[in-house]
Amino acid sequence: ALAARRPDDQDTVRKLANSSYHLGEIRRQLDDLEGAQQYFERSLRFNPGNGQAMRGLVDCFQTRGDRMRQEGELGAAREAFEASHALLVKLVAERPGSKRDRRALADSFDRLGSVSFALGDAEAGRENYRRRDQLLSQAGHR
Repeated sequence: ALAARRPDDQDTVRKLANSSYHLGEIRRQLDDLEGAQQYFERSLRFNPGNGQAMRGLVDCFQTRGDRMRQEGELGAAREAFEASHALLVKLVAERPGSKRDRRALADSFDRLGSVSFALGDAEAGRENYRRRDQLLSQAGHR
């Protein structure tokens, strides 16, 4: 409501983005992934370039995907991993020099490869692993 009344007040918008991010982190630490996701998304509405909020959202999707994979819900796991992956692609595009984000993207390809193989899609699994290895070799990890 405050941002709607004062949308040109960049200081207020920045504070709302930061507050939303921190509330998302608290919810995530309490293992409330839905609540965390809502706050991270809210932070990104105020500041679409907030890398911390994107990384928090990535973690929510990856944690959800990991849990779904463990429970045998492979289709839902893939959806969560794909949502996480899309955010990581955006992060790397916006911050190409970030080793942390490039490593996270490689890990994302690994998750997608694993769940693809588990779903019986060996071609997609191999392609995701190939892309993972490519990223890691560019970074000097392999």
